Amino acid sequence: MTEFGRRAYENTSLGTDHGRGFAMMVISSGINGGRVIGDWSGLADEEPWPGPGGLKINYDYRSVLSEVLSGLLGNQNVDSVFPGVSLEPIGLVAQ
Repeated sequence: MTEFGRRAYENTSLGTDHGRGFAMMVISSGINGGRVIGDWSGLADEEPWPGPGGLKINYDYRSVLSEVLSGLLGNQNVDSVFPGVSLEPIGLVAQ
């Protein structure tokens, strides 16, 4: 998981500072692997740019981490780790 995303366009300083949207890799023998999860619609349809410098987010990173916590590490109290977050099933962990 990257620390932060980058803007998809230059800011006023001609740089690409912190933005939204980034990639994650989940690697384990217990993962339904060999695929890319998410959609890439390209940049043309992103105008106006959503939020502060960002690409559209497909999945909240906490949904990904919650499946790792519960499915691989056996923590069934994920809501105590991410309180008040509406977690979306991703289907990462092999059953």
